[in-house]
Amino acid sequence: MAFSFKLPSIGQGGSSAQMTVSTEMSASKTPLPGFLAGQPVVQQMKILGGIFVALLLLIAGIVFHDSRESTHNTAYIAASGEMRMLSQRLAKASSLALQGNVVAFGQLKESRETFGKLFDQLSSGGEIGGVSVPASPDSVRPQLEALGQRWETTDKDADTVIAQEANLVALGKNVATIDSKNSAMLELTEQLATLKLQAGASSREIASSSQLVMLTQRIAKNASALLVGDEISPEVAFLLGKDTNAFRDILGGLSKGGNDADSRAKLDSLEAAFKEYQGAVSSILGNMQPLVLSKQAGSRIFRESEDLLKATDDLARGYQQGLTERGIYVILLIALTLLALATLVLLAKVYLDDTGRRAADAEEQRHASEQTNRENQDAILRLMNELGDLADGDLTVTATVSENITGAIADSINYTIEELRVLVGRINDAANRVTAATEIARQTSAELLDAAERQSSEIQEAGQSALAMARSMSEVSDNASESAQVARQSLQAAEKGTLAVQDSIKGMNEIRNQIQETSKR
Repeated sequence: MAFSFKLPSIGQGGSSAQMTVSTEMSASKTPLPGFLAGQPVVQQMKILGGIFVALLLLIAGIVFHDSRESTHNTAYIAASGEMRMLSQRLAKASSLALQGNVVAFGQLKESRETFGKLFDQLSSGGEIGGVSVPASPDSVRPQLEALGQRWETTDKDADTVIAQEANLVALGKNVATIDSKNSAMLELTEQLATLKLQAGASSREIASSSQLVMLTQRIAKNASALLVGDEISPEVAFLLGKDTNAFRDILGGLSKGGNDADSRAKLDSLEAAFKEYQGAVSSILGNMQPLVLSKQAGSRIFRESEDLLKATDDLARGYQQGLTERGIYVILLIALTLLALATLVLLAKVYLDDTGRRAADAEEQRHASEQTNRENQDAILRLMNELGDLADGDLTVTATVSENITGAIADSINYTIEELRVLVGRINDAANRVTAATEIARQTSAELLDAAERQSSEIQEAGQSALAMARSMSEVSDNASESAQVARQSLQAAEKGTLAVQDSIKGMNEIRNQIQETSKR
């Protein structure tokens, strides 16, 4: 749509100026939704703007919520992954701790504490990896409860193992002592058996010496079995105690028998070595009950580590499922974004439609303005043509009074012309009266002159007649003076009328010049 503004040319032969401003715009013909139809443009803009802002706020809220949920789920998954690793670390550390490994106890304590802390944070909320998270959602509560049941058993077993740290470490040290002394003990018993055989000792002493060799090996074996076994077998513990007592009794019996110097020396060395051996075994057997409980607890930790691992895997999959459900938020965000774009398009449409209407109104006003300017121009030219005869002195001219811009001017001019007509009429009437009075005075003067001549010729007739004539002449002279005075007044009135007519003509010329200058502008 194009619209233009044109300044009309005024006056004949005058300069003209024209300014045209055009723009092209298109307005959609698509109808607006029902809730906007019939509403003012400002109200439509407010409604659409409010909807657009509300959609933006809703999108921002969903994005914030989705980001927050994603952050929480990521923290949950990281925690469940760490718990998965800790479940295996607990099993490994508990196995090593049962063997008296001091470092393993530190790992077991740390793993148990970390696992329990993570479980509490997942259950009740807290800070995980620097992220503050709420309690786990209801969707993973079944997996979390199943893990809790597994963890409750493992936690108790780990506590049992940790509580027996001193006994288990002592067990490891005692078994290490037995192992370290075993080679020396075995060598001494073998040497003793050889000496007995060489010395021709009785078969009973030789058998006892050989039995010491066997007992030395079996004590070391059973002690190692207590340490490395998943559980402590009562039979092994019984055999360990029985073998130790048998070793002591046999050694005592051999010491009381007849022995040569070499055998005595070996028996003394064997007794000295056996004291440490016996002390280690006594320490093991003295703490057998708590060691059995700790071994059982450690074995359960190891056996149930796979179940604990599976429970943590199930929990991690539950959290992963929560991440996959974010697709709903994505679809909702896409829908809201499309609605926001549609609202923005409607805003643009309302704006363009309003702009188109304004342009149409401006175009209509331009046409109306051009029409008015043309009518005003025609009226001014018509008035100037009508005043042309007035400038030549024609007071019969009448300007056309219309509703245009020249209507008031024409009415004023007509009033002025009418007043001029009245004034000129009065001047003409005064001039006529002066002419008539002058004629009368002239006739009177002629008559007086004739009478004076007659009187002059008759002066001599009679003095009385002369005096009477003199008086009559005096009266006539007075009348003549009065007539002359009236004639002078009439002449002055005629001169004033002439000046008034000239001033009126001059004023009309000035009005004409002003109108021409106005039309040029």
